[in-house]
Amino acid sequence: MFPQTNKASQIANATTLSSFLFLWLYEQLNDEESVKRIQQKSQNIILIASLQYMYSLTTTNQDNAELVRYIDWLFTTPLLLEIYAIYAEEKGGNDLSWSSYAKVANVVMISTGLFAYETTGTLRIILYVISFLCMFVVFWYLFSLYRENYAHFNWKSTLIFLVPLMTYPLYGLNALSPTYVNGKYNQGKSIIYSTMDALNKATMPWLIYNDLRQ
Repeated sequence: MFPQTNKASQIANATTLSSFLFLWLYEQLNDEESVKRIQQKSQNIILIASLQYMYSLTTTNQDNAELVRYIDWLFTTPLLLEIYAIYAEEKGGNDLSWSSYAKVANVVMISTGLFAYETTGTLRIILYVISFLCMFVVFWYLFSLYRENYAHFNWKSTLIFLVPLMTYPLYGLNALSPTYVNGKYNQGKSIIYSTMDALNKATMPWLIYNDLRQ
């Protein structure tokens, strides 16, 4: 049914896609005012990410699948940052004045990572350095957002912010691993990406909905 030859990465991609479907169905059953602002952005994330994972499941060209994954992140990660900003505002009432700069840094982070994937040599190193510097800006933004609203947060809030703070650096480190090892597709790299996408794009929004409904 699926052209990929790596069963483990197929299962990981299909599981992540299923988590997006679950979140979409869950959203249809919840129309509380507190989650409506998040709901629209989350549904856009689900649409974009689902298209990316459906493509990954049906293509035999893993290089193209990697490029499509970066395009997914280019659109979905800024939306995720907006969701976290809205959540912090709903729970603690505070956003950060430099949030727009963090979103720009996020786009630069993904763009330079994409270009680095397509290049070699010194230019690739330079692009990765820029990408990691921008990742630090995004990391610091999320940490600062949590710190500013800590007094109003509960243990769920801590978990909600802890996941991106832990996985964002892992995304960067995983990007440095080779797509092919000994001529074979590195399915471990795909599995790690799928797992972190399921956490950030499905599990965390679900936790945010449940926390705001209480």
